[in-house]
This record gives sequence, structure tokens and C-alpha cells, in this order.
Amino acid sequence: MSDRISTLREYLKDDPNDPFLRYALALEIRAAGQNETAFEELMWLIENQPDYLPSYYMAGQVAEQINKIPEAVLFYQKGIELAKAQNQRNTLGELKTALSLIWDEDEVE
Repeated sequence: MSDRISTLREYLKDDPNDPFLRYALALEIRAAGQNETAFEELMWLIENQPDYLPSYYMAGQVAEQINKIPEAVLFYQKGIELAKAQNQRNTLGELKTALSLIWDEDEVE
């Protein structure tokens, strides 16, 4: 386990609901090649901190990597709704692009 992952887990002991720390932990776990575990962290984050917008894009990306395409679509769609509600145009564009790429790939197959 990397030092960053260990450090983030230690920080989370003090504040287990901190969305930024959870998100950072998921990113580090993903970087370590543990996509299933990263997916679990992102699921926890979405379930417990549903207004933390960055988690939807990353959850969609990880879901795609572990071949959970229906879940990826749902994450992108929920993220799009939240981005609109939060008036986050850049994130909205990223989510729409990711979703359109899935739909384009489905059309090719």
C-alpha cells in the first residue's frame, strides 16, 4: 500500500465523512491499479455525500474500466443533473462528453 493511501486513511479516521479525503483516497487507490476498491470508495462517497460533484465523473470512469457500463451511464446522468443544479458548466461538459462517448461506442458495436 502506498504512503499516500496510508496517510489518507489516517486522516479519514479523524473525519470519515470528509468528501475531499474520500475522493483523494479513491484516486490514489485507482492510481495503484485497484479499480474495484476505488469503485467501492466512490460508491460510498456518492451514497454518503451525494452533492460532491467530482465523484460522479470519476465513478463513471472507474465503472467503465471495470466493465460496469450501465453503472457508468447512471453516474454520468446523475452527475449531469447535479452539475446543472450546481451551475457547474465545466463539469457538466465533461460529464456530457463522457456519456456521449459511451453511446457512440454502443452504436459502433
